[in-house]
Amino acid sequence: MPTLQQNVFERLEGIHYLGKPGPHDRDRAVAGFSKPNSVLLERTLKSMVTASNCPRDDVRTLRAVIEKLKTSDAPVIYSNELLCENKYVSFADIAAGISDIFGPSELVITVRGPQTALPSAYLHEMMRFPDTESSFTKWLDDAISNPRRINRPAESLEQYRYTLMHAEFQTAFNGRITILKYEDLVSNPSVFAGALAGLIGGEAGAIESLLRLPPKNVTQSRAWYRYRRLVSKFRSAVPFLDVRSFSVARKPNAAMESWTAKLPRKSVVLSDYDRSRIAQFFPHRCDGYCVCTSWDRPVSDCAVAIAPATWRYSPRSGAPHLC
Repeated sequence: MPTLQQNVFERLEGIHYLGKPGPHDRDRAVAGFSKPNSVLLERTLKSMVTASNCPRDDVRTLRAVIEKLKTSDAPVIYSNELLCENKYVSFADIAAGISDIFGPSELVITVRGPQTALPSAYLHEMMRFPDTESSFTKWLDDAISNPRRINRPAESLEQYRYTLMHAEFQTAFNGRITILKYEDLVSNPSVFAGALAGLIGGEAGAIESLLRLPPKNVTQSRAWYRYRRLVSKFRSAVPFLDVRSFSVARKPNAAMESWTAKLPRKSVVLSDYDRSRIAQFFPHRCDGYCVCTSWDRPVSDCAVAIAPATWRYSPRSGAPHLC
């Protein structure tokens, strides 16, 4: 979730934040985790979830660096939406890969109600892939018949089938899964901040003030995605670019994001028919999840467009976390 990644993890003092955007793509460095390490971690995880070649030497290198980082006093956190992308491999395989890289871990998943998450995923997909544009009802038909989005350019939607995802992640995180709710982040940031502080350390007040910063919306405008496709093509055409190219790109990226954020955004109005089908095929109850606070209603949400998982290691508990 960009709001957690960029507003909280990237700014919060007293933690080692390795995740998206990685240290190679932002100003704040992580002592003991170099920018080449950051690029290697991003590349290795991408290879893992796309069922591409994932050299064992790279996994061993990352594991050694991270194990050394764990000996510091600060919690270690990793967050990336890729950890919930089961388009090519199962959630169980992703869980096994996470364990190989990070060692024993705890998983924290931020979830959002499918009645709002799926329209957000739809808009995100339409902006990124304008050639696939269709009505929401038609898109939902395809999502129901093909939730992993096989032969589609977008990400899997099975991450919104929370019971299935939870069951498969349990293969590597037996009993070590906590749920945070997106709706609490929006409507009750003090509760969300207190829960997050209990998991990653830090002052709840400091986390709440960061949560109240302007939110980072994962769905950008078409102009933004055209710009990003141009940048990707350039990087593909110039393969010798090193990690310094990420630093050089930060300012134009920020300027383009600021400009495109002012452009009008689309919205989706759901029909009763669409709402009923979402409720049927993407049930929102998460029975069996471990909820990190004493909320008295069922867990029912998932991060905007995609459900991020974040890894944390706390020297106090001796166990890492994935949020």
